Amino acid sequence: MAKHLNKDDMKFIERGLDKATTLEELSNYLDRDSRGISRHIKKYRIIKVDKRSHNKCAHQYECDIKHLCDSCFNGKCSHCTFRNCNSICGEYCEVPCCKKLSKYPFVCNGCERQDKCKMPKYLYDSEVVYKEAMRKLKEPRSHIHASLTELSLYNEILERCIDNGLSLEVILDKNPEIKVSLSTLYTYINKNLFSRKNIDLKRKVRYKPRKTSKTSFISYNYLKNRYYEDFINHLVTHPNSIVREMDTIEGRKGGKAVLSLLERRENLQLFFLIDKIDTNSIISVFRMIRDKIGDETFKKYFQVILTDRGKEFKDPLAIELDEFGNRLTYVFYCDSRQSQQKGKCEKNHEVFRELEPKGTSFDQYDNHMINHDSNMVNNYPRPSLNFKSPYEIASVLLDKKILELNDLTFVDFKDLKLK
Repeated sequence: MAKHLNKDDMKFIERGLDKATTLEELSNYLDRDSRGISRHIKKYRIIKVDKRSHNKCAHQYECDIKHLCDSCFNGKCSHCTFRNCNSICGEYCEVPCCKKLSKYPFVCNGCERQDKCKMPKYLYDSEVVYKEAMRKLKEPRSHIHASLTELSLYNEILERCIDNGLSLEVILDKNPEIKVSLSTLYTYINKNLFSRKNIDLKRKVRYKPRKTSKTSFISYNYLKNRYYEDFINHLVTHPNSIVREMDTIEGRKGGKAVLSLLERRENLQLFFLIDKIDTNSIISVFRMIRDKIGDETFKKYFQVILTDRGKEFKDPLAIELDEFGNRLTYVFYCDSRQSQQKGKCEKNHEVFRELEPKGTSFDQYDNHMINHDSNMVNNYPRPSLNFKSPYEIASVLLDKKILELNDLTFVDFKDLKLK
């Protein structure tokens, strides 16, 4: 069945069974599969034995057993007044065995002989059913299956990894000794079974909403043939293009900042310190990259660049062309206020911001410090990469010159620290 039956549904089923409503009518009214309703009735029906009856055995009408005790009238146990015949009879059965119960409605509700029949009965009671259904629903979610020894081990691992800024997904993947699922681990944390609480987990404390500012008016059309629609059309004609998403990360207002370049394929994101957020600083970074890796390598691994319409990116030709006017790359722009069009870059910034929270001044930073941050970010395993890090993927797919732009090296996840 698509979803759990509620209390009103159960009451309707009980009334329907009492009035001998057909299974099809119940199914149509509740908009549920008839097979699901049948399974529900059989699962939650209860056995009721008439307390006034001396003989509570389900076989009493067909039983031929005699003389099990001295109280038998005419020798037949089926007429016996001894109330504890189940303790001495090996054939005693309290489960209803009426042939009518083998098919719908599977219960004695609505049976015309219910008041006269002395046999044990299957009944559907909505109040009892609702309580039992809620108990079965909650019990698996509330029970703690791990032993105290296991909880102690989990706590030790979580303390170390959470303090280093690792997510629970990564912790589970890299620590197979934690033998519970992700949802169960969250449940244990919510129940305060560990020293680290909800507030210590990644993304539990959200960033403040970004302040919006008015875009400045420009007197030239740098967007011509570089709209997001043009970017999509370019990928249609060049489906194997290597795409990089570009953005800037602001420090102190008017001070140093960071330029980020993320390659979509393996999620590798390079970070470069710039003196301020302006066109000249961006152009200087690209000239430095070309000087270090060469124009041919740049042309191979920086085929397409997608960025937003920030004022610092308003000179695309300075990025696209070399000093002789030869094209090295293509620059395209997202639609206005549509940062999700370069969503991987924005998502990766969240990891960087754990190391350098919003409001951090980069004025005292140097390239070595930014490269350290880049190493932490790019060695962080990602679920989308089957818990491999961008560095591990990039070290196989990319020229090592690209990795040397940030002095990237392998960092074991145990040594990662994202806070």
